[in-house]
Amino acid sequence: MSETDPAPTQYANEPTPSAPPSASPKPTFVQPIEALPDRKFFIKRMVIAGAVLAFAAFFVYDGFVRYPRHNVERAALVAEREAAIADKNDVKRAEKDKAIRDWGSEHSETDILLQKILGFLLAPVGLYLLTKFLKESRGSLRLDGDILYAPGHPPVPIKSITGVDNVKWDKKGIALFDYRLADGTDGTIRVDDFVFNRPPTDAIHDELIAKMPKAEEV
Repeated sequence: MSETDPAPTQYANEPTPSAPPSASPKPTFVQPIEALPDRKFFIKRMVIAGAVLAFAAFFVYDGFVRYPRHNVERAALVAEREAAIADKNDVKRAEKDKAIRDWGSEHSETDILLQKILGFLLAPVGLYLLTKFLKESRGSLRLDGDILYAPGHPPVPIKSITGVDNVKWDKKGIALFDYRLADGTDGTIRVDDFVFNRPPTDAIHDELIAKMPKAEEV
C-alpha cells in the first residue's frame, strides 16, 4: 500500500441494545388455592388496636385515680404549709412551699372530666378495632374447585356470586364479592391482599373474575 492510498474503511456492527428486563411472571397455583393471614400485617394491626386500648386505659386511670390522688396529696401539702404559717415556722413553710412547687398545680374538674371522656371514647374504639382485626384475620381464604371459603361466611359457589366491586383492586388490593345462596343467604366477601398473603390471594381473585363472566362488575 502506497503512502497516497486512503486508509481502509473500518466496518463494525452497531451494538445490539439489550432487551429490557421482563417483569417476573406471577406464580402459578394449583387448586385448592389457600391464602393464610399475613403475619406482619396482622401484627401491625394488633399494635394499632393495642395502642388505642393503652391510651384509653391511660386516660381512665388519670381521670379516676392519678389526677384525684394528685389533688388530695397536694391539698395535704397546702394544709401543712398553712399550719406552718400559723405556727410562724418559716423553715417548715419554706419546705412546704418547695414541695408544692415540685408537686405541680392542681388539676381542675374540667381536666379530670376530659380524661374520663377520652378514656370512655377510646375504649370502645380499641375494642372494635381489636374485634374487627381478629375477625378479618382468622382462618384463611380458600378456593377449592368452584367453592370459595372465607372467614365469617358459608361456602360460596362461584355461580352464587352476583357482582364484584373491583374499583380498589389495582391500587389497594381490595375487591368485594357479593353473593346470594340458594337458601336466600346473602353477603359480601372482602378479598384483601393485605390481610392475606398476596400471591395466593391475587390468584384467587383472578380465578374468581375469570370464572364469573356474567357477574356485574363495578
